Amino acid sequence: MDRGHGLLGVPPLLVPLVNSYGYMTASGIHMSLELLQRTTQLRVSRTEDVSGARILCYWHRHVPAGFLYMMQDRKPYASLCHPAWHVRPWSVLGERLGWRIAYGSAGHGGRAAAAQVVAALCEGWSTFVCPDGPAGPAGKLKNGVLYMSIESGRPIVPISFRYSRVLTCRAGTRQGCHYPSPPWRQWWASRSK
Repeated sequence: MDRGHGLLGVPPLLVPLVNSYGYMTASGIHMSLELLQRTTQLRVSRTEDVSGARILCYWHRHVPAGFLYMMQDRKPYASLCHPAWHVRPWSVLGERLGWRIAYGSAGHGGRAAAAQVVAALCEGWSTFVCPDGPAGPAGKLKNGVLYMSIESGRPIVPISFRYSRVLTCRAGTRQGCHYPSPPWRQWWASRSK
């Protein structure tokens, strides 16, 4: 996996400042997710067994709920992360959770980063993909998730989130994100090849 800082367009002199922002913000995000994890109810319904390495797939607006699931899941994950400075807290959070981080996205080294994630999938790590990405368009599938599944032979596990109550935030994304408010539910299904 990429061992560089993964910060697109950040001058070397500003990297320590951006890293400080990343670590401080990641701490706040982690504490909020831990609080949500303790105050929400997670119900998982499965249509078939999906043990082993897999590619979780959900829309970008469900990022907080996806992170809650993966924090509870405790499997090893490899993750693509957009290399922009404002996304640094999410890569720091992934590193804290023991994930492998590959910096890249469509138009920003995405193929090389996806190849790193495919290698991790072949080693038994799982991954997750928001196939519509933060730039959108919302709810439109991009090809990266299909490429990773074909190359690794791992199943795509689509995840759908349903909330009894939700807070919607538009900061930091063109699509908005849904933050679950207790209780919330999650259903997921897998389609095998």
